[in-house]
Amino acid sequence: MYDLSAPIAPGMVVWPGDPPFEAVRLSSTDAGDDATVHAIRLSTHAGTHLDAPLHFRTHGAGVDQVPLDHCIGPVDVVDLDHGTVITADDLARQIPERCAPRLLLRTRNSRLSLMDRPGFDSSYVGLDLSAAQWLVDHEIRTVGIDYYSIEPYTTDYAVHRLLLDRGIAILEGVRLIEVTPGSYLMLAAPLRLTGLDGSPVRLVLLTPDEWSQMLQR
Repeated sequence: MYDLSAPIAPGMVVWPGDPPFEAVRLSSTDAGDDATVHAIRLSTHAGTHLDAPLHFRTHGAGVDQVPLDHCIGPVDVVDLDHGTVITADDLARQIPERCAPRLLLRTRNSRLSLMDRPGFDSSYVGLDLSAAQWLVDHEIRTVGIDYYSIEPYTTDYAVHRLLLDRGIAILEGVRLIEVTPGSYLMLAAPLRLTGLDGSPVRLVLLTPDEWSQMLQR
């Protein structure tokens, strides 16, 4: 079982302009209160998160309307640790013809441990428009990547818009450094935040053997 979620804590890397994570203690058993309770402040795109169509379309669906079968089910982890931009040709070379409808792309972002570094790195690897169209053409349901955006920095967000308009869920900020390429079962449900543009997720992968064993317990 692999937990691929980025820890949410003070000092974590965030997208430029997003608020830093903040937790405020409202009550504490240490202070004699009956219970310990915190209020938290964070972006809907903090850490490992899911993008909803509303993120880039005024009348797009909120994260509570993203089908859960986009977030739960068979997934292939694919190694794409080369180059600075992922193209359709890269996907065609590395992804098997009969792949799962959900893909997690492990790039040099993982090798460089970008999600674990405190400062934002704008040189991260992302998909170009040809790669996004490849995913559409191959009826991929969900795509995830190992940094804060599915496409390179300083773009017009055409990749986001194409994928979200075609109903493809986008997972970003996935920590893939500790998992090897292969087939898994993915659990990555977002919070049921009504009418919002995204949500942090707790993204977990299970091997087929582990899943079978859990069903027998």
